Amino acid sequence: FLEDRETVRGVYERTVDLPAGRTVGIPLQVELDLLRFFGDNARELVDIGLRASGYRTGTPANVRLVARPTVDTPVGPIRYPGDITITTSF
Repeated sequence: FLEDRETVRGVYERTVDLPAGRTVGIPLQVELDLLRFFGDNARELVDIGLRASGYRTGTPANVRLVARPTVDTPVGPIRYPGDITITTSF
C-alpha cells in the first residue's frame, strides 16, 4: 500500500528460514507504474515522490506491506490465521 492505496498484489513462492530471535531480510521484487497508478493526478505523484526522497519532511510518505505467512511444520504447512502488517514512513 502506498498512502493507504493498494498498489500491487502477489504471492511470494519462495521458502525463507526465519531463525528465532534474529532479523532476516527478505528481498521482494516489485514493479509499479506510478504514472498509471496516479493517472491524471500528477500533483499527488510529485508530492509523494518528493516526500519519499526526503525533500519534503513535513509529512512522510507512508508505505505498508500486508502479508499472511505459511509456516512449514512436520505435520504440513499451516497458514497464519491473520495478516501481518509491516509499515514504514519515509
